[in-house]
Amino acid sequence: MEKIYLADDDADILRLLEIFLKNEGYDVKTFTNGDALYAYFIEQNADLVILD
Repeated sequence: MEKIYLADDDADILRLLEIFLKNEGYDVKTFTNGDALYAYFIEQNADLVILD
């Protein structure tokens, strides 16, 4: 399963994208800022990263 990491400071947008992508079969991890995503990404690579 492809992993997608999302970072957005707008909780509503983040949740909307998370629901949509999970319904499409992706493994989705969300973050409220890019720094948190980057720290996680160093340990666990993703197939796609989406930043706002």
